[in-house]
Order: sequence, then structure tokens, then C-alpha cells
Amino acid sequence: MRIHAIRARRIALRLHVHNEFEVNQMWIIGIVLAAGAIIIALLIRYSSIAGKAIDTIAALAFFTFAVIAADVVRGTLAHDTVFMTEVHRVLLNRWFLASASYVGTYTLARLVLLIWQKPDKLT
Repeated sequence: MRIHAIRARRIALRLHVHNEFEVNQMWIIGIVLAAGAIIIALLIRYSSIAGKAIDTIAALAFFTFAVIAADVVRGTLAHDTVFMTEVHRVLLNRWFLASASYVGTYTLARLVLLIWQKPDKLT
């Protein structure tokens, strides 16, 4: 247990985080992201119906992500404000966070599928 705490403290110092709890959170987020991407990749690979549903959800999530981002940029330009002061409005939007999370996981799953392909199918 002591060795784990020392490693976490060293990682925290390298990553400029405040404590070991944040390092543990980053590990958990990374593991959940990898697991989600592998599950999505397996569903796409072995079920055509699930694959089409996952692709459709990804398209809708990307559309939602793009519309919210465009709205924030439009609002920033229309109100003549600085984007750095408006960025919190978009980062607190649940739909933006959910769609961005799904698009990120979906993209990672597609990369996993590319890795799993046989070399003759890559060209």
C-alpha cells in the first residue's frame, strides 16, 4: 500500500495535479473509457444491427456536439465577448458533455476496430 501511495504521489507531481485522489480518478476514467470503447467495438464487429444503432447514435451525438459548439461561437460573436469568458457556458452544458463523451468513446472504438482488422483488409 505504501509503494502505491509513493507512485501516486510521483505521478501527481509529474502531472501537476493536487493530490493522489485526482490521479486515481484519471486512472478510473481511462479504464472506463477503454472498456467502453472495447465493448462498442465488439458490438459493432459481431452485430450488424447493434453496429447500425451505434453508428446512428454517434451521428446524432456528433450533430448535437457541433450545434452546441456553433451556438456558443455564434453567441460569443453576437455579444462581442471573449471566448475565454464564455467557455464555461458550454462546458457546463450536459448535452455537450454527453455527446462529446460518446463521440470520443465511439472514435476510440473505431480505432480499435482498425487495429483488429487483418492487414489485407486495410487497403
